[in-house]
Amino acid sequence: MQPIGPAVPQSHTSAARILENVTPSATGGASSPDAGHVVIGRALIFWDSKTPGRKLDAIDTDQITPSADCVSESLETLDERWKAGSFRYLMPDFRKRVHSGENFLIAGDRFAIGSSREMSPAGLKGVAEEVGLELVIICGNNMGDIFRRNSLNLGLHVVQCPEAVADAADGDEFSFDSKTREIRNVTQDKTYAPVELSAKEEEIRQSGGIFAIGRREFIESLSVVPEIRFPSDDDDGRADRLGASRGQDGARVSGRDVARLRRPASRLGWNRTVLDLHVQHDHGRGHYPSASGCLCERPFRVHGKGVRRPADRHLA
Repeated sequence: MQPIGPAVPQSHTSAARILENVTPSATGGASSPDAGHVVIGRALIFWDSKTPGRKLDAIDTDQITPSADCVSESLETLDERWKAGSFRYLMPDFRKRVHSGENFLIAGDRFAIGSSREMSPAGLKGVAEEVGLELVIICGNNMGDIFRRNSLNLGLHVVQCPEAVADAADGDEFSFDSKTREIRNVTQDKTYAPVELSAKEEEIRQSGGIFAIGRREFIESLSVVPEIRFPSDDDDGRADRLGASRGQDGARVSGRDVARLRRPASRLGWNRTVLDLHVQHDHGRGHYPSASGCLCERPFRVHGKGVRRPADRHLA
C-alpha cells in the first residue's frame, strides 16, 4: 500500500531549509512568472568564412559545446566546463565578447542541429549570466528542435527570424521584448516578428522555463494533497468505472488494484488511457483500446509510471 499525500523533503533536509532557497524574489514571483522585460545588447555574428557577407549555417551542438567539455572531474567544475567550452574552436573569444556586451548571437539556418546535449544551451546561458547579462539567440530557419526546447526549458531566449538575421551587421544594437518576443534592430530602426512557437512552448517560455515553474509550484506541493482523478460515466458515456481506490485526502491505493477500461481508442488518447493516473500493465488479461480502435485485452495496475501501449491482439 502506498500513501498519497503532499511532497515530503528527504531525511537530510527540511521544508524550512528548502524554502530558504525558494523565495518569491528568487523565482520571479511565487504565483506568477515574469511579466516581461526588454533585453538590450549588441550583435555577435557568426559569418561564413567561405561566403563573404553570409551568416554561417548549420552550426551544430558539437561546435557549440565540444564533447570533451561535456564532462568534468567533479560536479563542482561541470558548469565551468560547459561555459569555457562554448564555441571553443569556432569562436575562441566568444566568452570575452559576450562579457563585453555582445549578447545577441546571430547565426544562419539550421542552428544547433545535431545531438541533444543540454550542456549547449546551459553553457551559453551561463556565459552571459556571469556578468549579469541575458543572451538572446537569433537564427534563421530550422533551428534544432531539441536545442530549442532545451533552451525554453532553461529560460534561454531563442528566436527564429530570417529577416533579422539577413539585415544584421557587426556592431548593430538590438533589443528583445521577453513578453512579446519582438526583436528590434535599434541601429537600423527595424522591428521584426519571429517565427511563432507552439502553444506548449509558449506556455513554458512565458513561465520562465520548467525550473522556474518547479520552484514556484514546489511551495504549494508541500501542503497540498495531490488529486487523483478517475474516469466517470460522464466522460463520454461509455467508460467503465476503474476498480481502484480513489486515493483522495491521503487515502491508500493498492499497487495490485486493477483498472479496466472498455472504450474505442479513437475516442480516447493514449495519454488519457486511465485519465491522469499513471499505470503499468500486469501480465494477465484485461481490456484496453488498441491503436486501431478495436477492443483488446490486458489489465492495468496502479504503479506510479505511465507507459505507452503497444498494439495488442484484436478481440473483435
